Amino acid sequence: MKLILLLSVLIVALVMSSAEHSTKSPEHFLAGFNIYRLPSEAQLIAKFGKPSSRQVRSEEGSVELTWVNAGCHLRIVTVLEIDGFTVKAIEVSGPRSCQFQTGLGARLGDSIERVSRLYGVSSKSLREANLSFRKATILFQDETQLYLSFSSKGLLTAIRLVSSD
Repeated sequence: MKLILLLSVLIVALVMSSAEHSTKSPEHFLAGFNIYRLPSEAQLIAKFGKPSSRQVRSEEGSVELTWVNAGCHLRIVTVLEIDGFTVKAIEVSGPRSCQFQTGLGARLGDSIERVSRLYGVSSKSLREANLSFRKATILFQDETQLYLSFSSKGLLTAIRLVSSD
């Protein structure tokens, strides 16, 4: 039991050490949406059509909407709060042809070097995180978080933007 606890602490420490603090303004946009001002579910359906899946997790009070089209995935996670649904995360994944990008211009298929220039973080630390986990985290001053997944060639394959709320 103690060994399992020790391993859990070590894994959490390793994951946390892969986070980089950005010197840029906080990222709030992904796939054309502001994570703090997302349109209603009805407006999303008007823009993208009916979601490929809609999962309601009553124990968490969350709704996950997912659209899949030609290998491109868009997922929006909302949580029910006192004043209505609040967006917790926007995720995109797929090939470069998906054309999803962040507000600063990071796109699926971008290299680690380009992402590091856009966000003012060390390309060396992103490369090291990629070698270890194929994932990296960028933290912003307002506690918004940007999670990045890379291929074995160091190309961006998925982006997840998580609000600080």
